[in-house]
Amino acid sequence: MKSLRLFPLFTSLLWISAEVVLAQTAQMTGRITDSSGGVIHGVEIKVTHIETGIHRDASSNEEGYFTVPLLQPGNYRITAQMAGFKTVSRSGIKLNVDQVARIDMVLEVGEVTEKVEVSAKGLLLDSETSAVGQVIDNKRVTELPLNGRNFIQLATLSPGTTTQPTAQTQFTSQPGVNINGNRGGAAGFLIDGSENYEQNAQTVMFSPSIETIQEFRVQSGTFSAAEGRQAGIISVVTKTGTNQFRGNVFEFLRNEKLDARNFFNPNKDPEPLKRNQFGATMGGPVLKERLFFFAAYEGLRERRGTVRNSLVPNPTQRAGNLAGLPPIFDPATTNVTARTRQRFSNNAIPTDRLNVSALKLLEYIPLPNAPGDRFITSLSNQIRVDQYNIRVDHKLSAKDSYFVRYTHDHRFSKLPGPFPVVGGDDQDVLAEWNSFLHKDIFTHRAQ
Repeated sequence: MKSLRLFPLFTSLLWISAEVVLAQTAQMTGRITDSSGGVIHGVEIKVTHIETGIHRDASSNEEGYFTVPLLQPGNYRITAQMAGFKTVSRSGIKLNVDQVARIDMVLEVGEVTEKVEVSAKGLLLDSETSAVGQVIDNKRVTELPLNGRNFIQLATLSPGTTTQPTAQTQFTSQPGVNINGNRGGAAGFLIDGSENYEQNAQTVMFSPSIETIQEFRVQSGTFSAAEGRQAGIISVVTKTGTNQFRGNVFEFLRNEKLDARNFFNPNKDPEPLKRNQFGATMGGPVLKERLFFFAAYEGLRERRGTVRNSLVPNPTQRAGNLAGLPPIFDPATTNVTARTRQRFSNNAIPTDRLNVSALKLLEYIPLPNAPGDRFITSLSNQIRVDQYNIRVDHKLSAKDSYFVRYTHDHRFSKLPGPFPVVGGDDQDVLAEWNSFLHKDIFTHRAQ
């Protein structure tokens, strides 16, 4: 077990050097010109993240172009300043995950102390990349009704995207996703830049609480070289702390009071249902404009009644009398070469010919309790989930920053079998693989 735990952790550490390729960040680029259209070289560019106050610096090159990469999705303000020109500041810029925004700016002749304020309106066009996709923003993630609160259901808001039936494996129980008619296994999943794909089920391995999701993007085609091996990409970015302390407490309750009765349930009341999904989040600064944290917990407790309707042998059949059923042939009279065999008389197996092991097995199968040799029983499925998330973002210097995120997902389920004596399936899955797969450490190095 120790080796299993260390290997994913070692893999996470290796991702430090690969962050530039994998991390799901945004980018701002553009060109600086004067009022006559001439390019301006050496303009000081300052890009500030509104919620955290963290800023990134750049300058325009000989052709007037600038690029500010590795920006956390969110709201920004950009300022351009150079001696002999008025300072230009543009606010209201919303950057989404994996977006490359083009921001061109025109400087007017004047004093640096003079300032021109521009407020951006409308959506920024993705004119710098050929990627096709749609962003599901935080407002839709948190406010649209979701049965089960699984973010994958929202992926269908993107054109050409549908979901498949839920896949069940040792590590995950999540629906698959089809993008533009491709098979479910062709879609890739990323969370904060790390692989989040369950190979056996061909779906997302770990589904974070929607309270921790800032936004996610469904890309359906023409990807960059870093993502080109998939037929579709779903990229999730988790929330970070800001300069203000913010948190919430929530609970969602469901029960059987408004449910209809199962058609096969002999009782007039619906199956019992008690489902509580609850949790809390908290985020804020440790050091303003430098060090931030965001923590979240979500729990699920479900007790769901279910009706099992099984066909079982009646007392006559248990004694070997199978009258009215398909013919039963005596294996002792079977001649494979001559292709001959004889039926048991009256389709009844003699008592001394009954198999001892079969008789022992029948002790665990109850007698019918409903017409048609049916055994109907009401059982209770139990599910318990506890998920913990914590993320820390730290700006080391003007050019260096990093973040660390740890996720722990503990799931327990009890699925009773159709017969009380036989019992059922108890699964207590401590998602060690998920915990260490998503112990991510990423660094940002500004060029």
